[in-house]
Amino acid sequence: RALLDPRTTYFGTAEQGPADPPWIQLASGACEVCPAAVGLKHGSDSSDYCGSFVVEASSGGGAWEELLSFSDRPLGLDCKVFPVFGKHGRFFANFRVRLTGPNSSQRWQLMVAWFEVYGRWTQAG
Repeated sequence: RALLDPRTTYFGTAEQGPADPPWIQLASGACEVCPAAVGLKHGSDSSDYCGSFVVEASSGGGAWEELLSFSDRPLGLDCKVFPVFGKHGRFFANFRVRLTGPNSSQRWQLMVAWFEVYGRWTQAG
């Protein structure tokens, strides 16, 4: 629930590494979403800014598909909404943000305090 509330300040993963990059996932067994946009914000007050990351989606245990990709685009403390293009009509039940490079402190720790997916939804199944 904390990831869906833009007032959340601190949320993140343990430190990992490039062989096993950190990620944070939203999953639903009840519905699927055809994504139009993704909302994100940084999950700490002053450090460990994530700048290189992807947002991916999957459904039915299938492979992850890239929705968004950023390199040297640090998330800030304000909520940002990024449009998703090219997945028109596709519905997904799982969404994740995955670190693809070290954060601003040169650590493999993902700090994301708000993660929300916008779009059309339907019941799963």
